[in-house]
Amino acid sequence: MAVPVAVNRGRSGCGAEDHCAVLALTTLSQSCDRAASAASPKTPQSSPPSMAEPESIESRPWLDFELPAELEAHEPPEARGLARDQVRLLVSHLGSDALEHGRFTDLPNVLRPGDLVVANDSATVAAALPLYRNDGSAVMVHVSTHIQADLWVVEPRHITPRAGEVLALTTTVASQSTSTVFALPGSSATHAASEVLALTRSSAAQSQSPVLALTASSPSQSQSAVVALTGSSAADSSPGVVALTPSADSHTTLRLLAPYSGSRRLWVAQFAPQTDVAALLRRRGRPIAYPYVTQPWPLHMYQTVYAGPPGSAEMPSAGRAFSPDVLEQLQHRAVQFATLTLHTGVASLEGHERPYAEEYWIPSCTAAAVQAARVDGRRVIAVGTTVVRALESAADAGAGEVVASHAWTDLVI
Repeated sequence: MAVPVAVNRGRSGCGAEDHCAVLALTTLSQSCDRAASAASPKTPQSSPPSMAEPESIESRPWLDFELPAELEAHEPPEARGLARDQVRLLVSHLGSDALEHGRFTDLPNVLRPGDLVVANDSATVAAALPLYRNDGSAVMVHVSTHIQADLWVVEPRHITPRAGEVLALTTTVASQSTSTVFALPGSSATHAASEVLALTRSSAAQSQSPVLALTASSPSQSQSAVVALTGSSAADSSPGVVALTPSADSHTTLRLLAPYSGSRRLWVAQFAPQTDVAALLRRRGRPIAYPYVTQPWPLHMYQTVYAGPPGSAEMPSAGRAFSPDVLEQLQHRAVQFATLTLHTGVASLEGHERPYAEEYWIPSCTAAAVQAARVDGRRVIAVGTTVVRALESAADAGAGEVVASHAWTDLVI
């Protein structure tokens, strides 16, 4: 039903600029009221369907290939002096099997007037959250999918989790019996030489207020502590003494409840009551990056120019190469553009597990545009597999007709 355009480079790409410039463009999705999807004939599920067993994705020898390390996406094109829309584009002609090599800026000339391009407007969140175990060791947790209430699907990285284990945003590592070492807020792996302060209880701390003396210590690990500094009282104004007040994040915890149905790597987890997870990730999270990305990049480098509702743990990067200029050229070519939202989960499929269910929304105007294109015999161009999954799932729900819907899809493309 939908024709995926050949721009999917995986979910590891990085992006460049703010998406505000796109808002001036007229697209089918701009005037769309997302709430209209509530009128869908498919009743939205309150939680994703479970995975009964960890179904494996078998190897297909004819699809196996080796990607040389020098061709991996170590950095965004902007780091190499290219605009986001100057990446390479491979065009495959179905009728003749002919291949054309070009640039993404050629896309408007590849498509036909009347084509409908459907993209995923889910914005990427800083879903890699550094936490600590009870023994003080650090663990990176990829916060993937919101199930319901305070329950999430998460991926603890490089540890063997235990059911019931509680991970915390802060830790105290004892040094002797009177000293606790905290990494300065904002320290990261790229700032390994960041100074660390040993917080040693001073004589003034015998009073009611928590007064600690600051002394230089050795460089820390790469995790940051959550400590808010406040001014000392006049009585505690001796040099080098400050009062410490824990921030709201200092009590944030994540309890690992049980493996997510059938998965070897994903867990159902529960944040502490009343935790604003979105705000927490904005303050403390980092963009998920793969090992071949050699340095950290800010979150805005992981966004498409038409990004809308935040919620993707990893960037739906098939659309990263779209630029305001390309969108404008599509409009001049009478190519229509519409969006849907599918929040992507983590894609590190160790053990060849199949992808798990992801939540999507198809607004009524997008569903209507797809149906009109099909009636007219015009092409529907799906930008990446996330869009294909959502459209095909909506068509299944609508007995072959794409309907406005809010649901979960576990369709594998």
